[in-house]
Amino acid sequence: MDTQAPAQKKKVLLIDDDQFLVSLYKKNAEQYPIELTTAISGEEALEILRGGYVPDNILLDINMPGMSGVEVLKAVRDEKLAPNADMTILSNIHQAEHEEEFRKLGIQRFVPKSFLLPSQVLGYVVNGFGADWSESNPV
Repeated sequence: MDTQAPAQKKKVLLIDDDQFLVSLYKKNAEQYPIELTTAISGEEALEILRGGYVPDNILLDINMPGMSGVEVLKAVRDEKLAPNADMTILSNIHQAEHEEEFRKLGIQRFVPKSFLLPSQVLGYVVNGFGADWSESNPV
């Protein structure tokens, strides 16, 4: 008789204004032990977090209309909304001018959207990005 409890799902907040990409992540999340919550704007993400949602991981686009990803990061950190969440920038535009700011805000990594499929990113979220990822893909 198997008495092991099922693996607890990782709570992931995806913040991206690209609704097509968000739909791909939702579809792919079904394959993983992930509870995916999505927000299509920075404002919506902050509303979710201020409402008490505590994610294990946050995947965040930087270039969004309205509140930018950097502004979201600052608010999340200032308000201590997800103090233990693993933070990953998920964007096609690597903004070198923000690298130091990203580090100060606790960003663990930058993932170019066009570099990995949603299923691959979610696989890394579940299994860990590992030291090899951080060394070859620094913020």
